[in-house]
Amino acid sequence: MPTASPVPLSVLDLSPAPAGQSAGDALRNSIDLAVAAEDLGYRRFWLAEHHLNPGVAGSAPHVLSALVAAATRTIRVGTAATILGNYRPLQVAENIGTLAAVYPDRLDLGFGRSGQPSAPVADSTDAGRTTAEPAANAHGSGAGGAGAIAAGASGAAHSAGSAGSGSAGAGSAGAGSAGSGSAGSGSAGADVPEQPGEGARVVDGLLVPAARRLFNSVLPRKFRLQAELLGREPGDADNFESEVQDVIGFFTGRYRTRHGEEITVTPARGTAPQFWIHGSTAGPSARLAGKLGLPFGANYHVSPATVLDSVAEYRAHFKPSAALAEPYVTVSADVLVADDKESARTLGAGYASWVHSIRTGHGAIPYPAPRDGGRLDAQATAPETGAPDLIRDRVETRFVGGPAQVADQLRALQHATGAQELLITSIAHSQRHRVRSYELLAAEWGLS
Repeated sequence: MPTASPVPLSVLDLSPAPAGQSAGDALRNSIDLAVAAEDLGYRRFWLAEHHLNPGVAGSAPHVLSALVAAATRTIRVGTAATILGNYRPLQVAENIGTLAAVYPDRLDLGFGRSGQPSAPVADSTDAGRTTAEPAANAHGSGAGGAGAIAAGASGAAHSAGSAGSGSAGAGSAGAGSAGSGSAGSGSAGADVPEQPGEGARVVDGLLVPAARRLFNSVLPRKFRLQAELLGREPGDADNFESEVQDVIGFFTGRYRTRHGEEITVTPARGTAPQFWIHGSTAGPSARLAGKLGLPFGANYHVSPATVLDSVAEYRAHFKPSAALAEPYVTVSADVLVADDKESARTLGAGYASWVHSIRTGHGAIPYPAPRDGGRLDAQATAPETGAPDLIRDRVETRFVGGPAQVADQLRALQHATGAQELLITSIAHSQRHRVRSYELLAAEWGLS
């Protein structure tokens, strides 16, 4: 029997819509998965926010969080992330405060940053360049994989009771080795591609692809339309820190108007959730999480090239707070587990075409059935299209295989980043296979 791991696992769900099924089916699948995850011993069930994606139904995480919380009993429920700028801070506080009042000590509120800053933001991962965080406009940059995937490799950010118990090896040593790895140095069990993409490296068994920019100066029409429909304005990403502070202040009662007036936001005041900040780069989100002493969600599944830098930046800026005495990190991974490696690969067919639909700026397609996935993947990765380079980092860093193999890959991720938790997202056409993936991983990981 597998030995229980000291590192908790949590779930990130996008409410993916399988081909041939409705958005309602996808949302009901999310609720069903949350019930299963609770029974299997996962710590949290987080919901992403993505808009205008035919294949992703998770566009209203506050509403879906209420449905999930009502269907479960003990698992923590929350957003990863709530994209500030898509709402006013008061709306966020009242929405989450309503849930926190009904389900005390179970709510997590993850803050995600999106939109175009008024000026490029210095990225400490490379002193010679700057990146906007995110480089793409207001398309969502939370822990989820739809809009966030589009931003991920280009330098996007995304998105308290006890944050957790920590683990051996969770300190800065893991992330501190980010520059020391080389191809071929993987740990036992890590399934690193024999010929990873150009510029990739292997750090403590973890494949870290080369960073790349997805879009030129003109964003795809989908993102520009989304920004317009959500009322986003150029430069509103610069308000991220003040909006985070406002939301927290509504819960704690410390918010003051510009005239110094105290206000009471009911039912938020006195019912604070656990606050998180999510990010994909060594940029403003990572630094703000450290400055405020909040736990940080880093995105390997969205932006594997920058995960080590983002975690290191967070730790470098961390200041102890009432919420945390030491840095606390969860890192996401895209995972699909089956009884054996070949079965997992068969069930995972369609992933390349799904990522391709996102990264070309068209929006996530409904996730293909395995019988169609192989054909669509072949089309999406045809060398003459240039698509392999567009999606290589995402395809190569998805953990697909049998339980032991995937668990080894997750251990490599935890060791390289020093994460105190791991955040698992899984997508397959069949809900049964998706739930089974979480079941097999829970058993191998030793969750109770």
